[in-house]
Amino acid sequence: MPELATVTLNLSHPTCRKGLTQVTLRPGLIDDQAIEVFGFSMCALLACALHEETGWPILGVETQLPTGRKANGSRFSVRGIRRRRRPAGCWGWSHVGVQTPCGRFLDIQGARTCAEAQREWSALENDAPARTVVLSTFTDLRRWMKLPFGTRNSWWKRDWSSDSPVSVADGLAPFASALVDAYQAQANVAA
Repeated sequence: MPELATVTLNLSHPTCRKGLTQVTLRPGLIDDQAIEVFGFSMCALLACALHEETGWPILGVETQLPTGRKANGSRFSVRGIRRRRRPAGCWGWSHVGVQTPCGRFLDIQGARTCAEAQREWSALENDAPARTVVLSTFTDLRRWMKLPFGTRNSWWKRDWSSDSPVSVADGLAPFASALVDAYQAQANVAA
């Protein structure tokens, strides 16, 4: 694969934490822009790339929308994160990563325990209950995310945008490789 240039993406929806509509990604460089887009907007795309590269199961973090005055069944916003519509008390997906061979949660922010990932997303959503769900296949992920029936398992490989010269799969590969390399280096140190 040829070396990739810096890519500027115009996002169709703002990122959930900072509300960015444009990010500049440097292939394989995990900086604030990469963390924002793959941590708070396109986490499922990176999880799919990690799953495809390693075969490791996809892990979803889901949170429960609170009941009571804060939850009226409409869009629920907490600590800067804009969520999808879902009924009060309902569990819904919040974030996606992969499960490493030693059972850790790996995403754009690196490897940590599943409990740590759950606490992070619980805190981001006003201490809402959080849990992880193992999603072994792209089909499991697609169903869990409630993507429309008939969505192909390769949905995540779509083009970034009409003005991007880089495919999603090619653009994600350096990030997936950097994360796997960092995880393996960390695992070797611990061994």
